[in-house]
Amino acid sequence: MTTEIPHHPGDPYAGQHRPPDDPGTELAFPAYGEITPYGLPLRPHGQLMVRYPDRMGDARWKRPAVWPILPLTFPFLIPGVVSAARRARRASQDRYSVAPYWVTLGGSFVASWLLWSVIVTAGVAALR
Repeated sequence: MTTEIPHHPGDPYAGQHRPPDDPGTELAFPAYGEITPYGLPLRPHGQLMVRYPDRMGDARWKRPAVWPILPLTFPFLIPGVVSAARRARRASQDRYSVAPYWVTLGGSFVASWLLWSVIVTAGVAALR
């Protein structure tokens, strides 16, 4: 899918074809369907419509790191969920899989739950 090319603000013929009989205009485009004569520039065409145009032309971005989810999930659950959601959204925008972030969140939540239950059990046993 393409869109119209952005025109410069000083162009009096922005958005329309230049009339061929306009004096001083040697860049008159032929009418629609006619062949462009040799020596004249080609008719301008549209631009690509992409979901994230600011990332066009760049090399593929680095995948967001997974490791920060672990220390954020261990003491509290909410910062880990927020971090995993933000990193998964960024990975999705860069066309990477979002699974590693949610798997890391789930695994760190289970490990955190097991470790905290051992700590609480040992603390309760020590107080008796």
